[in-house]
Amino acid sequence: AVVIKLDEMIRNETVFIGFSHLLAITVTLGEHVTSARIIGLSGNTGYSSGPHLHLSISIGDSFFEREYVDPREWLPEIVGGSGGP
Repeated sequence: AVVIKLDEMIRNETVFIGFSHLLAITVTLGEHVTSARIIGLSGNTGYSSGPHLHLSISIGDSFFEREYVDPREWLPEIVGGSGGP
């Protein structure tokens, strides 16, 4: 899995985005990534019934103290679109 901490806060929260079930990871720990960067290849690792990407969004003070949120409610703001609450 890869977890990315966003540089900018959203709704006054620190945001983490998780990508799981990857066949390969193409970034390294601590690397700064941009939206154009390929971070991994979709896979079928772990408990999985077929190749797919498991996307999770969480908020909190740190990676170890965070709460998972509904990606549908946060993704529009993260990608810069409109329609978020």
